[in-house]
Amino acid sequence: MRKIKVLYVFSRSTRVEQQRLLKHREAPDDLLYGYLRLSREVFARQNITRCLDEWSWRRAVRLPLEMAITRQARIGFALSFVRDHLGSLRQADVIVATVDTVGLPIAWLKWRGLLSTPLVYMSQGLTDRLEKLPERSWRRRYGQFFYSRLLGAAERTAVFGEGAAEPLRRMFKVQRQRMAVVPFGVDDAFWQPAEAKTADEVVLSVGSDAARDYATLVAASRKRRLKIVTRLTVPEA
Repeated sequence: MRKIKVLYVFSRSTRVEQQRLLKHREAPDDLLYGYLRLSREVFARQNITRCLDEWSWRRAVRLPLEMAITRQARIGFALSFVRDHLGSLRQADVIVATVDTVGLPIAWLKWRGLLSTPLVYMSQGLTDRLEKLPERSWRRRYGQFFYSRLLGAAERTAVFGEGAAEPLRRMFKVQRQRMAVVPFGVDDAFWQPAEAKTADEVVLSVGSDAARDYATLVAASRKRRLKIVTRLTVPEA
């Protein structure tokens, strides 16, 4: 039986970070989105990774266009990366794009008729940024028009919670039958209970997506120790 060729597309800060995840010894596989769990008897899995610390002359030439789209829509658009790997994308039986930064340009290629491979597009916070813009602003209208076309080109759009599904349907007219709600998984083989080194309870929050409401978290945690890891501006207690 011929195996189904599944190509996962990732985006990482560094190549070292991705290799640690793939080795599955020093890091959990939460952020591999099921890649290591695919049955080897059924699937021939492959992956390509866009790394922020890697550059090429093609990326430099295309950077102005990428940045123009990113500024208007407030989310990454790694067009140079996906164009460089167009051959691999075409050879796969199915593509799994794990973040918007790589998923959007792949969907753009499909929308423009440059790619026909079925796409599973994992959307993470695409509507959050647009919802913060004034409803009648041209940036919001542009984003809704542009992204509705791109998501319409994907065979399946996956989100990690019911709360993320409704905004996609409302803002981008994604059809219900083309959407999958997949609860975010946790690597329970890596994350194991351990003996606490301190008796103090600590509330830990990690994330930089636009939907984070750190003001409410800080206000609700005044009587507890709170640690926040983020690139966003955090209000003082």
